[in-house]
Amino acid sequence: MAACKPTICQLKSQLIQVRPMESAMFAGLLLHPYAIAIALTVVVVASVASYYLIPSAMLIAPMRLVGGYLGALVITTAICAAISYVSPHEAETVWKVPPENYWSALGRQFLTSFVIFCYAAVLGIAVVGAPAIFLLNWKRRATIPWVIGVSVLISLLAVVLLESFLAPSRNVLQTIGFITGAHVLLALGFCIGARLPWRSSGAMA
Repeated sequence: MAACKPTICQLKSQLIQVRPMESAMFAGLLLHPYAIAIALTVVVVASVASYYLIPSAMLIAPMRLVGGYLGALVITTAICAAISYVSPHEAETVWKVPPENYWSALGRQFLTSFVIFCYAAVLGIAVVGAPAIFLLNWKRRATIPWVIGVSVLISLLAVVLLESFLAPSRNVLQTIGFITGAHVLLALGFCIGARLPWRSSGAMA
């Protein structure tokens, strides 16, 4: 196989190095006190509004919602650990990470992913996920299968928005698979944490 041109090789190297750097910078911005305060404000306002405006929402005890958030965060931690892991060989040969810096680099990558995913998960639940569950409970459909089914529909809508307006990808099926899979796992974690039933037995108390 012919060697690639120097400019192409340099471009690939820059893309490999810039994307993690951009992610780390973005995660750093999200850890700013102002960003945290804004996110918490959005979560509180969205949660209170949906809890008091959607019929039957108040039938779900607040502590069950807290348990749902904690369940989703546990899943978020597992997902970030999985996507952040790089073998020592790949870290050294592809990412040019010295062996003595392997664990610190892995920790930084995990922290970057965790911060970004936490924001997405918590805001997504407050603005979309919890209201959807409240509406399902209003229709006596707040069960794990229904919540997962709705999460799949929301994932497909998110992919359409991403591909159409924000960040078109080269492999749409891969994007669909990742977003849908992560969303289903988060929905399952929330459902288990909130102790939602598998089968409908009327509105939850």
